[in-house]
Amino acid sequence: MNHMKSMIIILLFTMMRRAVLRRFPLFSSPLVRSRCMSYSPSSAQDIAPTVAEVQGTFIPAEIDPIADSHHVLRSAFQKKNYVRLDKLLSNLGITTRRNSVSFIKKNNITVAIGEDEFQEFDHQKNALVTKRKEVIKRVPYSTIVYPPAVRFNNEPLEFVKKLCIVMHKPRGYVCSHTRDEPESKIVFDLLPKQILSLKPKLSIAGRLDKWASGLLILSQDGKLISKIIQQNVHKKQYTVELKHDAKGNEPELFASGDLTLRSEKKACLPASLEILEPRKVQITLQEGKYHQIRRMIAAAGNLSLGVHRDKIGDISLDGLLPGTYRDLTNAELQHLWTNTPLEKCSDDYVHEAPRQKKKRHLRKRFPDTEPKKEDKKQKK
Repeated sequence: MNHMKSMIIILLFTMMRRAVLRRFPLFSSPLVRSRCMSYSPSSAQDIAPTVAEVQGTFIPAEIDPIADSHHVLRSAFQKKNYVRLDKLLSNLGITTRRNSVSFIKKNNITVAIGEDEFQEFDHQKNALVTKRKEVIKRVPYSTIVYPPAVRFNNEPLEFVKKLCIVMHKPRGYVCSHTRDEPESKIVFDLLPKQILSLKPKLSIAGRLDKWASGLLILSQDGKLISKIIQQNVHKKQYTVELKHDAKGNEPELFASGDLTLRSEKKACLPASLEILEPRKVQITLQEGKYHQIRRMIAAAGNLSLGVHRDKIGDISLDGLLPGTYRDLTNAELQHLWTNTPLEKCSDDYVHEAPRQKKKRHLRKRFPDTEPKKEDKKQKK
């Protein structure tokens, strides 16, 4: 009997809680929950702002480092620029989500909330010089923060933005996260552990087989990967070594668009082939199929001994040694996103994701405060 009474009380309490959250959706936001949760710093000065000299870029004035209002919190989630502090540290591989509370309390994890100017006498110039310092603040683990504003031991965090790199894949490495055999090599063995611990994991845009070499693009941005793979906007250039001499009719056969691979009914898209040497050709593809280069060479009556990818679009290796990698520049990212020629791209480009529609269960909790556009005329 007592058990039944306790169950009924718990059920009534749950129903009342749901009714309150539906009536006042603000109280269900992560920001309010973070303020209600207990946080006991070692002293009151831990949360008070302090001035620290930090080597790094200053946060723009129009960006709020901490989402301290309901409107900022809503717009931050829509733009996907803000994230909880514990989740950020977990995604960067600094600590786990479970241990983030104690890690933030024990270590010097702060947020830059502004900047302060001061004057200092320079003995070399024999004059007063104006310098800038960042104003930092300690915050709880559940605070919604702007990732570039977070500091660890008074230094900015690495890999805050989504990582996009170019790798020169050597022969003998497999483009996979898993190993078929314990002794097999994968391309992720060429990356440091700090990059491998990032979340989400790096994905490959256009894999190469084990005995092929050349350019690989790896990124944490799934939309960029799908744009390169599925839309087939950027052409891919390969250098192929043949077993026998070229017959001479390969350029016309590849450009005709009538070349059909074995076990397939649909013909390949037109491709360009240039004969560099009797046993060396250069092929440019508009699509990417399973072992397409080797199968197209076999359909033309020859065999390929070596395949090397030179370019994806206008992006090349530029003297990158086998087994090494580099970051994609902003100009190269603009080329991949907008299909603009690399010569016309600039290093000041910043990709902005299109605004997505809200999910149905978030429309009441985060209503629009901006004026709505005029409705379209009703169709007759």
